[in-house]
Amino acid sequence: MDFSPVSLDQFIKSDPQKPDISPEILADRHRHNLHRQLLDVWGEVDSAMSLYDKWKKGKAVKDDVLSQLNCVHNCCYTIYSDPKSSPGIIWELKVAEWELYDFILWDNLFKNKRKTVTLWFDEWCYQAV
Repeated sequence: MDFSPVSLDQFIKSDPQKPDISPEILADRHRHNLHRQLLDVWGEVDSAMSLYDKWKKGKAVKDDVLSQLNCVHNCCYTIYSDPKSSPGIIWELKVAEWELYDFILWDNLFKNKRKTVTLWFDEWCYQAV
């Protein structure tokens, strides 16, 4: 994924970058319900935040963080490309994904803190469906 800074509007309006995932794997992921797909995203975001913390302490390198953010995007793409996904969930996920990248890599436009940038993802993990 290209992690060059883009505005939130540009990110929302653009087609998600298709990762290098085989059609078979993508089809398998699409068989899962939305909650399961979002739990996968949450797990990758949690790992990204842990790596981000290590990077800030000098215990990881930026390439490790970028690699993990690619994993985040791969899971997000599963939802973006799933015909069962509603326009609303796609929009919400795009905003949350952009805020994560903005917090970790860019200018942190909305002045998020670690907790606020992960709040949307945490709701899918910790709230019962």
